[in-house]
Amino acid sequence: MSKKATARQSYETSETTRLHIMDTAEALFLEHGIDAVSDRAILREAGQRNLSALKYHFDGRDGLLTALQERRGEQVEARRQEILATLNALGGTISLRGACDVLLSTYFSLCREDESFRRFLAKFGQYSMIHGNSLLIVEPITSSLEQIFQIIVDQLPAMDLSLLLMRLENANAMGILALTRRAQSDKAFHGKDADLFVENLLDQLVAMISAPISPKTQRLI
Repeated sequence: MSKKATARQSYETSETTRLHIMDTAEALFLEHGIDAVSDRAILREAGQRNLSALKYHFDGRDGLLTALQERRGEQVEARRQEILATLNALGGTISLRGACDVLLSTYFSLCREDESFRRFLAKFGQYSMIHGNSLLIVEPITSSLEQIFQIIVDQLPAMDLSLLLMRLENANAMGILALTRRAQSDKAFHGKDADLFVENLLDQLVAMISAPISPKTQRLI
């Protein structure tokens, strides 16, 4: 066997192990909660005898949590891109409400269709809010978020950009927090009550972003 083939095989084996640890850790976190699961428990359930496996594959527990969030983040990004592509195919200008609707419907639809995503949001959304140093850590800026934010900026050209970006950050975080709380219940994304919840939350986000600027706030800009 050539050195190149050996190296490729080693990489594939390592990547398989890495994914297995991620799958095991996520299942344990969703069942017991993030803080209730120890590193040893993860490695034991994953069949890893080497206690330094988390350090090797993820540079520690924080790296593992980041990897899990990034993997689910790819799922969110893919769904949001799908929704934007559908809207763009219809033509016309996307309104402020339409842009906010994309932000909410991405998470809402995933929670409704994918039970594991709902459980993930219930655990990790809350964890990110508590442990994040910035609201943006809850959901890093991606290509689709940039598109949505640009749509909103274009809809409110008279608003100071720094103030608008502050409102966007707070509104996005508030929306995710509300969805995170909603995700604590098993059937919270089905039925008329769920539809009312998301429409009312949409009203709130639009109002939060487009609210009149007070004289005091204007002086502070």
